[in-house]
Amino acid sequence: NGNPATSNSLTMTVLESTDVSLSVGATTSEICEGEEVTFTATPVNPGEDPTYEWKVNGEVVGDNSTTYTSSALTDEDVVVCEMVSSEFCPVPNPAVSNEIMMDVTMLPVQASEPQGPDHVDSYSTPTTDYTTAAVQGATSYTWTIDPETAGTINVQDNTCTVTWDGGYTGSVAINVAGTNDCGNGPA
Repeated sequence: NGNPATSNSLTMTVLESTDVSLSVGATTSEICEGEEVTFTATPVNPGEDPTYEWKVNGEVVGDNSTTYTSSALTDEDVVVCEMVSSEFCPVPNPAVSNEIMMDVTMLPVQASEPQGPDHVDSYSTPTTDYTTAAVQGATSYTWTIDPETAGTINVQDNTCTVTWDGGYTGSVAINVAGTNDCGNGPA
């Protein structure tokens, strides 16, 4: 009556695991707002048909590719890639790359309208001061006068002094834009 019962024997092949890894590099991690960055994944033991999943701040982006390109990144965005290897017995699977945190400098926001007199008698008041509120993201200011023949501008941060040309009469536009290493914000 065969107690205990013995099953048929099973022959198995135990495969050695394959170490899998993934690293990511970028053309740069310091950019100005709107600049394009390309990220490249460098796999170890990906197999013949691996899959790639790119993520920005945990959200899936991009295609099933070893590269991801974006011009929509913002400051402190974190880019990472995951690869599922098609090797036999890959460890770990998926392989997760290093993280790249972006340092994105935004353009300055729009400056407020310059404050100062809107009517000037250039004979009795040869110079006039105009100012704007401090502009977020600005490290300096670009002031312009149109037409340029109306006078000259001396800039002191978010204030300018216009020295009027005594012979000019007519309308004048005074504009200001915040500026940083990435360029001018809107005027």
